[in-house]
Amino acid sequence: MQSSSLIAAVVTASVAVIVAIVTQIWTSRRERSDRRYAARRQAITDAQDAALDLRTTLGEYGESVRESFGPDVALNRALQRARGRFEITTSRVQDPVLVGALEQWERAASARFLSVQEVDASVEDDWFHYVNDLAGAALRSTSGQSTPGLRSRLTPPR
Repeated sequence: MQSSSLIAAVVTASVAVIVAIVTQIWTSRRERSDRRYAARRQAITDAQDAALDLRTTLGEYGESVRESFGPDVALNRALQRARGRFEITTSRVQDPVLVGALEQWERAASARFLSVQEVDASVEDDWFHYVNDLAGAALRSTSGQSTPGLRSRLTPPR
């Protein structure tokens, strides 16, 4: 009788240890997944903020160049900082479709705000709105990335 009680106690303890190990592994994986998701979301919102900052700085810089036939030194530094921040934050985004859209928007924004020729502002506006819609889709997704299903509802600019 004592041996059956001992066996039951050993089995119960073994099961408890196994359950604790499995729970710890599952919790560890879940926490790692949550950290990855939070990092993806943060990278996307940082890239949106950097794009907005770059857009504003490009506009101020372009206006300064057109009005005074040369950029202000402080604006030149601000533009360099804004471009650097944009490049760094974009490099952290793990969604290749969003990164491509951000890069396309940046080219359109540079053309709109820095070109000496008249450029259609709607092209840059369309890309800016598309980038933000794409970022919003990624932020709403469970993976922190835009998915084909979410992207299918969005139309990229031409």
